[in-house]
Amino acid sequence: MAESKLQLDFQAFSCPICLDLLNNPVTIGCGHSYCMKCIEGHWEWEEKNGLYSCPQCRQSFVPRPGLVKNTVLGILVEQLNKSGLVQSASSGHCPAEETDITCDICIGQRLKAIKSCLQCVASYCEVHLQSHYQSDALRKHQLTTPSANIKENICTDHCEVKKMFCRTDQELICVVCCMEQKHTGHCIVMAAKERDVRQAEVEARHHQIVQKIQKKETDLERIRKEELELNYKAEEAVGIMKECFTGLIHLVQEKMYDVEKRVWAYQKAEDATFQRLSDELELKLKKLRITQVELNSLAQTPDHNFFLHKYATLSNEIPTQHLPVPIMEMENPLQFSDRVAITVADLTDNLKLALTEGLAEISPAVHEQPTQPDPKTREDFLQYSCQITMDSYTAHSQISLSDGDRRATLMEEDQKYPKNPERFDYYWQVLSREDFIGRHYWELEWSGSMMDIALAYKSLKRKGSGDECVLGRNDKSWALCIDKAGYLFMFNKVQLRIPGQVSSKIGVYLDHAAGVLCIYSISDAMTLLHRVQTKFTEPLHMGLRFQWGLYFTKDTVRFLTLEQDRVGD
Repeated sequence: MAESKLQLDFQAFSCPICLDLLNNPVTIGCGHSYCMKCIEGHWEWEEKNGLYSCPQCRQSFVPRPGLVKNTVLGILVEQLNKSGLVQSASSGHCPAEETDITCDICIGQRLKAIKSCLQCVASYCEVHLQSHYQSDALRKHQLTTPSANIKENICTDHCEVKKMFCRTDQELICVVCCMEQKHTGHCIVMAAKERDVRQAEVEARHHQIVQKIQKKETDLERIRKEELELNYKAEEAVGIMKECFTGLIHLVQEKMYDVEKRVWAYQKAEDATFQRLSDELELKLKKLRITQVELNSLAQTPDHNFFLHKYATLSNEIPTQHLPVPIMEMENPLQFSDRVAITVADLTDNLKLALTEGLAEISPAVHEQPTQPDPKTREDFLQYSCQITMDSYTAHSQISLSDGDRRATLMEEDQKYPKNPERFDYYWQVLSREDFIGRHYWELEWSGSMMDIALAYKSLKRKGSGDECVLGRNDKSWALCIDKAGYLFMFNKVQLRIPGQVSSKIGVYLDHAAGVLCIYSISDAMTLLHRVQTKFTEPLHMGLRFQWGLYFTKDTVRFLTLEQDRVGD
C-alpha cells in the first residue's frame, strides 16, 4: 500500500508535458501545474496562432500570461527528490519509433500517440490523453485512431470538424458549409450515414473481390498444373528427340567409317596393281636402254664384218613398231572418287530434305499463334476491358482534363499548359497515356455537337496544321467522326459514310496482333459500326479530336469504368 501511495503521490507531482517530476513548477490560470521550461516551450510553439492554451484542459489565454513559481509545489517536489524512492514516470512508456505518430504535447522525448482529437486537432499519448477522460469539458470531444492527416478533418474555412458529406460535390464539409450558397440544393447527409452506405458497397465489392480471387486462384492452380504437365511432356519429347538423333548420328558416323574403310581398301588394292605395272615397265625400260647403247655403239664401229654379224644378232631384239600401252586392270581411280563424292552428296541432300520436311510439322506448333475470333457477347468484350486516361502532355491548351484524366472537355479559355514537343498546338486533340498491344476493349460517353474518336501511333505529328497532324487524315491514325447527322470513318483521307442512329455511347475493341479494330454503337445492344482489318506496326494510343462548329458547345468525352476484370488480370 505504501508503494501504491508513493506512486500516486509521484503522479500528482509530475509534469503532464515531460512526464518527469516537476522542475521549477509553475501554476497557470486554469489551475494546472507544469515545469516552467515545458509550458514556455509549449506556448512558444502555439505563439504563431496568437492563442495560448493549457495542454490538459485546452483553456485559452489572451494575452500570454506571466508565470510565477509555485513555492509550495517546489518544496514538496524537493522532498520527493531527497527521498530517493521516485523514478521517472516516463520510464514506464515506450518512446515513439520512426514510423509512429507522436504525441503533440510531449516535449523532448516524444511518446507514441494512442488517440487523436478532432476538436483539439492534436494527437495524445496515454498520459496526456487522461485529461480527455477526466475533464467534463474535454470528455465530449471526438477521439479517433491516431492520424498524421488529422488536419484534413477540419474545415479550413470555418475551423469546424467535417461531419457532413455533400453527395453532389463528393466531398466532406462542415455544418457551416452546409448553409453556404455553393452547397444550396445539394444532397447533403451525415458523414456517418454516408459511411454506412459506402460500407455496404465496400463489403459487397469485397465479396466480389473474394470470389474473383478464388476464381483466379483456381485458374492459377490449373494453369500451373498445365504448365507442369507441359514441362513434363516437353522434357519427355526432348528425351525422345535426343535419343533418336543420337542414334541417327551414330548410324551416320558408322556409315562414314565404313565408306572410309572401303575407300582405303580400294586404294590399297590399286596401289599393288600400280606397283606391279610399274615394275614391269621399269624392267622393259632397262632392256630397251641396254639395246639403245649397243645400237649406238654398233652404228659407230668402222668394222663392216662386225657390224653385219652384230646387227644379225640384235635385229631380233629391235622392235619394229611402238610399244603397246599397258591395259589397266582397274577402272580410272578418279572416276571412282567422283562416284563416291556424288553418292555421298546425294545421300546428304536426301537426308537434309527428309529432316526439313519431317520437322516442318513441329514448327507451326511452336511459332504460329492461332487467330482468335472476335468476341460475340458483351460479357466476352468485358473480359478485355481496360482503363483509359488521357495524357495532359499531349492535350491542346483548350482541352481540360478532369476526373483523374478520364474526362476531356473543350473549353473557350486557354488552360495554361506548359509548352512541350508532345502537345498538339493547332488541332483540339489529345492522346491517351496508355499504349496498346494485345486485345483490349473500352467504352466512352460523349456529349456536344461533333467529336472524332480515333486510334493513332505515337509517331503522329503534333505541331502544325497539315494533314499529317489530323486524326484520320494520314496513314498513322484511324478515326470515327460523329455529329448529329451520323457517322463517318476516315483513314489516310479516305472517307466512308456509315449509316445508323447516332448513340452517345461508343465501344472500341482492338486486337493488335490480329490487326483488328472494331467500333460499336452502345445502346440496348451492341451494333457494329465499322471493322478494320489491317497490320499494325506500332503500339496504338486512344485519340480524341474536338471540332468547333458554328457556335461553341462545351463538348465532353468521359471514359466509362467497366466492372468486368480483364482476361489475365
